Amino acid sequence: MSEKSCSDSDVRIVACADQAEVAMRAARDVENVIVSIQEGREGASNTIGVTPDGYARLVVTGGSTGIAVLHQLYIDSEAGNAGIDWHRVHVFFGDERWVPADHPERNDKQATEALFSNIDIPQENLHRFPAPSSDSAYGETEGSHSGNVDVAELKDAAASYADTITTYAPDGFDIHLLGMGPEGHINSLFPHTPELTSDDTVVSVTDCPKPPPTRLSLTHRALNSSTRVWFVVAGEAKAEALGHAVSGDDADMWPAAGARGQEDTAVYADAPALSQLQDPSS
Repeated sequence: MSEKSCSDSDVRIVACADQAEVAMRAARDVENVIVSIQEGREGASNTIGVTPDGYARLVVTGGSTGIAVLHQLYIDSEAGNAGIDWHRVHVFFGDERWVPADHPERNDKQATEALFSNIDIPQENLHRFPAPSSDSAYGETEGSHSGNVDVAELKDAAASYADTITTYAPDGFDIHLLGMGPEGHINSLFPHTPELTSDDTVVSVTDCPKPPPTRLSLTHRALNSSTRVWFVVAGEAKAEALGHAVSGDDADMWPAAGARGQEDTAVYADAPALSQLQDPSS
């Protein structure tokens, strides 16, 4: 493993051997930041917290690598190595699929199984996206569209989560973890979609190119309010998009390219994912 700043961008690269090391390194750094915030330490790394109340504000992400990071946090907690007081952490989700609350594809369900059901965290600190009120209010099959969705309910859900952010993260987030798709999508912000330029913090997404087609998502405005934006990426399929993201290319074509932290933007990635970056391990 090695770490460096990419010479042609403001992005810090943490080169890892494989997905397991990506999860381990990212989890360790999440732990260090959260503990520093809770202890009130301030220094060169600015670990005081975006809101100086002793609470850390963490946005988690889905996908195989994002969930692996959460599972590593659980492993570290079980081993007594994390030191996090989860009673003083507000957890948010970068996006959510508009499917029932108990649906296996919901990010919050996967995150709960990987971490949150196994640690002592107050449920009111887990800020989950709303779910549709009935099974008939969503579409989830490949090639389906969102015509049967209660659009008013979906928009109300987005507004409700925006209010949650205003209440519990009025100054932004301390860490926003981001996965990334092969076409460069982040959260549920996909290339060439109107949600990319929204002035809102939360948007409803319909006719998403990846099933299920209906979702809720934080926007660039919300994620760029984070002190730290950390990508967690593995696999050669992500290499082209990651290259564009690090270079800060057209964010309409590569949404990940528009994601930057206020003070730190980092990529935790394995060698295949980094293969289109110039000399990422030197």
